[in-house]
Amino acid sequence: MPRTAKKTGLIPLYILGTIMIYPILLYILQDYKTLYPYFPLLPYHGFIQVFLTGPVLIVVGLRLWLRYRHKVLGWCMSIIGVLWIAVIVYELTMKNGG
Repeated sequence: MPRTAKKTGLIPLYILGTIMIYPILLYILQDYKTLYPYFPLLPYHGFIQVFLTGPVLIVVGLRLWLRYRHKVLGWCMSIIGVLWIAVIVYELTMKNGG
């Protein structure tokens, strides 16, 4: 694959990774009531936050790591995705009395 085509393939991955990290940042900032109201929510924010963010970050991270050899950012995105899924599972089990 030519070098320029490989670089243009990275741009959508980084954009997608950034979009998927945004719901996690909103979840972290929800305790800071002075900052939270100023961040806009995405359409279908709850669905994206619960069902898409973790798996998409894992896939994007693995793709960055395996195909493009961006090891540090690939590992970081994959680990953030796995930890986010763990947070969702923890929240669901604690809220439902598990």
